[in-house]
Amino acid sequence: MILELRTYDFAPGDALRYLDIFAPEGLPLITRHLPLAGYWLSEVGVLNRLRHMWVYSSLEERTEKRAQFMADTEWTQGFLPRGMALIQRQATQLIVPDTISDHTQSVLKNATKPHEAHSGAHLRNDWAALSTVPLDGALFAGTVVAGEDVGSTLSIFPSAAMPSLELMRPCAFSPL
Repeated sequence: MILELRTYDFAPGDALRYLDIFAPEGLPLITRHLPLAGYWLSEVGVLNRLRHMWVYSSLEERTEKRAQFMADTEWTQGFLPRGMALIQRQATQLIVPDTISDHTQSVLKNATKPHEAHSGAHLRNDWAALSTVPLDGALFAGTVVAGEDVGSTLSIFPSAAMPSLELMRPCAFSPL
């Protein structure tokens, strides 16, 4: 199993503008192709940053699914030109999980199900913490095998756990 943690950085205010477009339009398009596990907006740490996590059985499956996704003209000609214009920087890390909570296992089993368009408030009122410290209670902890910080450990917790690189709010449509 490979978890892909994608990071999008925006100018102040543009992350919420991106979610204004993504939640009702982009979410149903992308999740008919890619297996969504989580979507968060940072509130402490680097601000104006969206992080989203996708799950694949292998690098080959990721390559195949992303090729199918990029062939979808509703995405490439509809959402992509408007949404991507707001993004200032993108990064991807591939993570091999070392531990996964029971809740996360359940989410990952259902990650291939398409999501419906989402309207309303973008963020939930709970917290998630991104950390390099593997503490008890993590949704997952794993080793970065590609991208920035290869060899480091990344964990996401379903709370404002400390120490943290970032404290994030889960998006309303985020499975984790």
